[in-house]
Amino acid sequence: MLMAEGIVDTQAFVEALMTMPREQAVAVLGELLRNRPTLAPSIVGFACPDLTYAPARGMTEKRAMGTLKSFSAKTGFGFIACPELHEVFGADVFVHIKQMGPFASVLTPGTAVTFAVVIGKENKPQAYDVQPMDGVLAESIIQSVGETMQDMSMGPMAPMAPMAPMGPMAPMGPMAPMGP
Repeated sequence: MLMAEGIVDTQAFVEALMTMPREQAVAVLGELLRNRPTLAPSIVGFACPDLTYAPARGMTEKRAMGTLKSFSAKTGFGFIACPELHEVFGADVFVHIKQMGPFASVLTPGTAVTFAVVIGKENKPQAYDVQPMDGVLAESIIQSVGETMQDMSMGPMAPMAPMAPMGPMAPMGPMAPMGP
């Protein structure tokens, strides 16, 4: 019996999941996360405690969009407002100056940005590879950095196209276990 007098028998619930076919168990957990998205960060942290790098798909296909809410050059960090991520994590997205790259000097509060997301130590979202949404601004900054590198005798920098926004974030699929 899974529930008696409004209290869930955790062990019976786990045993029920263990007896289900894999696809059914994944569907049950997926439904749980759709109904209680704030559980996702803790589950990911439990399942992947040593995840220390951003997956390639997270850098290109699953980019988020938001607005730089605050940033302090003195402390080197700030926050990005992203309603979709705030709904899941209950917090704005932390951003460190190192993740702003060549755009750090021009990104100011109120600027629309696109970014990849990683989960921090406290299961909070962190922005990675932050870029301005305005392709013209991004192109001019990349060109300026390229010219600076040429001036420093580092050779020409190949032109780079700014990343296009990818729309709202889709639910994450199951993560493969990481080996040593």
